[in-house]
Amino acid sequence: GSDPAGTTSAGPETPRGGGSGSASTTAATEVSLVGLDVLDRDAGWLREVRADVRARAAAALRRGVDATSQAEVGAALQVMYNLDELKEATDAEVSLLVMRAVDAVKDALDPRALARKMGGGGGDRRGGRGVHPPAGHEHRWTEAFWQRLADAFLERAHECGMAAWHVQRVVAKKRDPMTHALFLDEIGAPTPCEAFVAAFAKGAGEAIQRSFATVGFAKDALLSGYPRLMDLLDALHDGLLKETDHRTGGGGGGGGSTGSTISGVPPATRRDGSDRETFARAGDAVAAAYVARVFQRLSEPVNALLSPSTLQSLHGIVRGDFAGAGATAGTSRASEDVRRFMLRIRQEIDAVGGGARPALLDKVVQCVGKALKLMATKAELAVVAAADARSFSSDAPATASQKTNAAIASTLEDVHDALAGLVPMLPTAASRRALSDALEEVARCAIEATAPVMRAATARCEDAIARLHDEDWAGGAPPGEACSTYMRELCDLLAHLRREHLKGGLGTAKGKSVGCAAAVGGANPCGDPDRRPSPSTVSATALATRCLDFFLRHASLVRAIGENGKLRLTKDLAELEHAVSAHLCPAEAAGASYKALRAFKPLLFSTPTRAVENVEIVENVPPAPLLLHLYSHAPRMLQAPYERAGLAPAQYSVWMDAHCDGDVWAGVKGTLDAYESRSRGGGGDAEEVIRAMRVVGAAIERGGRRR
Repeated sequence: GSDPAGTTSAGPETPRGGGSGSASTTAATEVSLVGLDVLDRDAGWLREVRADVRARAAAALRRGVDATSQAEVGAALQVMYNLDELKEATDAEVSLLVMRAVDAVKDALDPRALARKMGGGGGDRRGGRGVHPPAGHEHRWTEAFWQRLADAFLERAHECGMAAWHVQRVVAKKRDPMTHALFLDEIGAPTPCEAFVAAFAKGAGEAIQRSFATVGFAKDALLSGYPRLMDLLDALHDGLLKETDHRTGGGGGGGGSTGSTISGVPPATRRDGSDRETFARAGDAVAAAYVARVFQRLSEPVNALLSPSTLQSLHGIVRGDFAGAGATAGTSRASEDVRRFMLRIRQEIDAVGGGARPALLDKVVQCVGKALKLMATKAELAVVAAADARSFSSDAPATASQKTNAAIASTLEDVHDALAGLVPMLPTAASRRALSDALEEVARCAIEATAPVMRAATARCEDAIARLHDEDWAGGAPPGEACSTYMRELCDLLAHLRREHLKGGLGTAKGKSVGCAAAVGGANPCGDPDRRPSPSTVSATALATRCLDFFLRHASLVRAIGENGKLRLTKDLAELEHAVSAHLCPAEAAGASYKALRAFKPLLFSTPTRAVENVEIVENVPPAPLLLHLYSHAPRMLQAPYERAGLAPAQYSVWMDAHCDGDVWAGVKGTLDAYESRSRGGGGDAEEVIRAMRVVGAAIERGGRRR
């Protein structure tokens, strides 16, 4: 036979020679020619010729691949096709390329080879615990190690991948001149490049696993530089895709299993990202250890922040701004621990390239979430539950337990507010969800830390509002400059709460959180309407809402209201709105409760008929307070539900907390039916009021508004 790697003139002879040998063998096997001496004598010679042709074709294929000669590779593959060994030949060539690429990675991972290159002989053995760089040369060795890996992946492995693609390019275009069969179809799946990607990722992963399992410098470098390893694998994938996509004229279109282009030549790596994931799995042996190390690094500032010694000084957080010249040692220490935690989070996210590697970023953010939950757990255990943590009085300062709890809540709020701005900036839904869930846990613990004093303050505020019924609303003088006694007490309670218990969350948290947000790279926590509210804001808004709702309820329970009483009640309403805005949160933040409070003013000066016809009143005042207020226009014979039940307004208010508008209407309806029965089927003097009440009741029965 002719030399399969010969000149162009010799090329056509080689396929014919290969085809003759194959045809003779096929004929001998398909037809029984036993006993023909001529074939028996030539059988050995035919096997020798076939082996010689195969060897020459394999050598020609290897030379053609090395020289990237399409003509030479095509001629050699034609011989292999004639020998019925096309797939075996391409598989063998790809296996050889994989072996070369994996060997390059193994050599780069060998610390002894690195030590020889660095001029250190065998390196520092450190008592037989693997090869380590000499003292003071760690950084130089690390950079050399990663440079060797970069050369292995981005040069030698890249060259082998391009060689596999060269084979793929030929088989994707070459057809047998006799049968017109496309060589790529004859090979089937996987294609040469798909086989190369899978085999190289497996071989490189095994090499990395063995290196990582050995104590020494290579293990330390791989663990600390795992993101760099992912960078190299990504760069290898992107380099192969970019170069082969460009040569085949491919664009950014999607690809199937082969990602075929206009010319029909698949690129070296698929555009759907599946090969990127395959390459990334080569570093799986290091991934779990790296993620564990990330969590360990994130846990260190958490443990320092909520250590027993630090908790002793956390009460200083509520005493002033961190940036102030008079900051205490406790404040400075806690502030620094929070800032360290924020900086560590930013460093870990930056180390994995932000959104460049979504899968790795998701794992790091999950570690952040675990660290945040650890922080919440430690804070929950540190919250003081003593009796003095539940006390509240307008003439008593915050107790030691309350200061400690407020400091813990303030610290948690710093972390929450700084990271809340980071959530929308994360590139994947999984990372956003992981961080958001963890922040909800931090916020819950921050709220629970101050919950004892907030519950006590809420009870005191409710008691003050309930004393509204001690006032003479039927008569009395017109309003003066001062508000009513009960309202003055309520305003004093809110001012004391703000001064003694909420200043850590509402007074300084914003300033602190801005610095922490800058450390982590998040948005400014102030002025962003779409971001989640701070825990202290949630607590303060909840109290503000309760005060507004409770005032509206008790004001609606007043039966006899004169003109001066209406004016005084209106002034108290304005005082309450101002006190809430000054000491808790903007009154508008109470939402529906604020709108109901504002709509109660025109309700005070409306007749029953006009009240139920006024859109502002009907849309904003809840049905229960509206129904109960209408009793102030009715004669005394028409008893309110609480009067008929023999309850005081405060007792009826407790009952209302556990019942809905429909239950209130059922009680009101009972009083209306009883009154009309006594009035011989008519409404009497209360006809207008009863008619208005039934309009509101009909809306409740239709399910229009329940609260």
